[in-house]
Amino acid sequence: MSKIRGKTIAIRTVTGGPARKITKIIGYGAKGFAVVTPYHAARAGFVGKMPVDYKKIGQFEVPHTDIVGFTTSDRVKLSYHPDGFVQFSGEAQGAIISGRDPTNGLPKGVALMSQPLSSPVRSGPTFGITAWGLHDFSALPDTDAVSPATVLFEPDDLYFRGATPCEANGIILEVFAFPKRYWAGVRKRGRDYVLTIAFKDFEASRAAIELKVIDIPGQDVMLAGFASNARLTFPSDSGWVLSGPGSAAPDGKGHVLVAFYPRDTFDAKGLPSLDR
Repeated sequence: MSKIRGKTIAIRTVTGGPARKITKIIGYGAKGFAVVTPYHAARAGFVGKMPVDYKKIGQFEVPHTDIVGFTTSDRVKLSYHPDGFVQFSGEAQGAIISGRDPTNGLPKGVALMSQPLSSPVRSGPTFGITAWGLHDFSALPDTDAVSPATVLFEPDDLYFRGATPCEANGIILEVFAFPKRYWAGVRKRGRDYVLTIAFKDFEASRAAIELKVIDIPGQDVMLAGFASNARLTFPSDSGWVLSGPGSAAPDGKGHVLVAFYPRDTFDAKGLPSLDR
């Protein structure tokens, strides 16, 4: 049997309805991991850095002019390396400008230095996926729903993020990296391993949230995440946003990496291209 290097994350929003594949996390042999989104047809998108204030709780608006961004004609993957270097690169190798300059080590594309994985970010998720129009995402075959290579969120696993049950029209998946010692708080529930934790800066402050463990073999961290129903207002009928970890100054202000697909989800008119 081949060794599992990654996990597909799927969500079923309606009891008895189809489960949809949202994203996949793949472990690197040299530690660290990549987040890929191959389950939606959109290929052209927007990638960039978005300013954020980690001292603010809840939603807040970001002026369009404050976002540093590029267009791309290919899907991106988010890579998180052990030293804290995080970048967007092409889902197909070499498709977009990425990596570090060999002379000075500075990023060549859309990237930043976040916390190293040995001391992961605690102010928010390590990465997140916002998705809507789930009917356009690939269906999860019934045989894969019980596969050890799949983490499936069922309707009774989902929380409500900024929406009541009658308002929700999309989902938000949030995944956190924890030191491996957090396995001490994990228990088995059904076919899943779960970690119940309270986040101090969460919108429902100190509410106990149950996260599903996403066990990627060979890693020095434990990944775990939870999914929420959400009310989303995007111009496209279907799409996704991939957001990465951030970097912050002592005043709490910094940047996070974001990717919007399809391209018309974000007003990218006149922006330079990241295509090679």
